Amino acid sequence: MKSSLLMLVALLSLQVQAATEREQLRAQRQQIEASFSAAMRECSAKFQITDCELAAKAQRRTALQPVLKQEQALDLAERQQRAQAQRDRVAAKQQAKEQEARELAARAASAPAAAASRPLQAEPSKAVASAALTSRQDAAAARALAASEAEQARQASLRRIKAAKAHEKEVLAREAARTKRAAPLPLPASAVRR
Repeated sequence: MKSSLLMLVALLSLQVQAATEREQLRAQRQQIEASFSAAMRECSAKFQITDCELAAKAQRRTALQPVLKQEQALDLAERQQRAQAQRDRVAAKQQAKEQEARELAARAASAPAAAASRPLQAEPSKAVASAALTSRQDAAAARALAASEAEQARQASLRRIKAAKAHEKEVLAREAARTKRAAPLPLPASAVRR
């Protein structure tokens, strides 16, 4: 409990620090963009506009490069923090499930004689067994459904392939008929040699 509280405080402090860094980077970006806009206005007053604009753009690009790297580093750190938090949540859920399973097993192991004398307490183990059976049946049904869908997809694919081959045969037959029917044109009179 204490470690999770400490982790929460550390996470919050990191988030506050990241927010201040992002604010500083945003201010730097605005300053760079303002100087770029001023440089572009100056370029429009010059004779060689293109060279001036290219130089201003190159200067802007080099000025933005460290800002972009810092932003990317912050993004990466945030993604890693979110991933770690998700892993921690999953681990906590897994531990809770394992603890619950251990408690159920301990209850079942500690009361075998009591279960024989009292049929009402034997029902939870039957419920657990029937739940396990149901989950196995559900898994088998899911596998059967997936196999059925895969077979249907395979059959549909085979039908499409057959239809494509039939269409190709029709096209080839039409091409063959078209070339057979077409007789060559007579030569023009100017092409005949005398």
